[in-house]
Amino acid sequence: MATKLEDYTGAKTFKGRVQCEDDWYLLSLGPEFGDYFRESVLQVDSDITFVGKPHISIIKSESPCRKIKQFGRAFVNEIVEFKVHEILQYENGRHIWVNCFSERLCEIREYFNLPVFRQDKQFRVNFHSTLARLNKSRKAKLRPQYRITPVTHVDVETLMQHI
Repeated sequence: MATKLEDYTGAKTFKGRVQCEDDWYLLSLGPEFGDYFRESVLQVDSDITFVGKPHISIIKSESPCRKIKQFGRAFVNEIVEFKVHEILQYENGRHIWVNCFSERLCEIREYFNLPVFRQDKQFRVNFHSTLARLNKSRKAKLRPQYRITPVTHVDVETLMQHI
């Protein structure tokens, strides 16, 4: 299912802490985030491995184009709020995840001049948090997409960027 911006209206809100590990900016979520989805994930597939460190990748395998000297220092330890679309996703056939939205995470990417899709001045970005890995891969059912970088694309149906 493709998550649209309006799907986040009234969505459950969580908080996480920005961390930087080498070249990877992430929002650390803590175990309670994964625990919240545990039963729902087990209904999708019981032959899984839960993620040990729940997080949202903000910047991963991308090089900042601006403010490089601040990379690894800016925003670290900031508490960021985000919304979760609670419908589990698993169309890549390898993982189970939930899509997430946060204007602040988009602003962090913009600060380093990394791609962030906007339409009518509104961020249109689905971040995601992987909850589990499927121990036996399934056939992928990917939707059409426009690739922006090796790690981000725009979903043709929703015109939402996925990171």
